[in-house]
Order: sequence, then C-alpha cells, then structure tokens
Amino acid sequence: MNIDLQDKLLDVYNYLDRGEDLLGVLNDNYLDKSDPPQTFPYNYKTIQTLSLSAIYFLRESREMLEDILSHT
Repeated sequence: MNIDLQDKLLDVYNYLDRGEDLLGVLNDNYLDKSDPPQTFPYNYKTIQTLSLSAIYFLRESREMLEDILSHT
C-alpha cells in the first residue's frame, strides 16, 4: 500500500473514530436516561451540537472514502 493511500485511510479512520466518540457522548449523557433532563433548552442545544458534529465527521468520512475509491 502506498504512503498516500495509507495516510488517506488513516484520516478516514480518525474521522469515523471521532464521529463514534461524539455519538457515544450523546448516548451516554443525554439519551440513555430514564428521566428527562431538567434544563431542557440547554440540553437540547448540546444534543443538537453533538449530533451535528457527529454527522459532519461521518459525512466527511464517506466523502473521503468515495474520493479514495474513485482513484483506485
């Protein structure tokens, strides 16, 4: 495997890992609770930020993989 391809795949891995981490934080702190949070507006904004960040990393990962596959 050439170095350029290896670096690109490592970037994809890191983006997927970051997306997974964000979804884990979201689940552990906000979605895996039996009682709803008391400070709803603040928690809603935090949930929205975590969700959008995770979506960003997952979309970027997909685009990087598409780019790699189109050049192989």
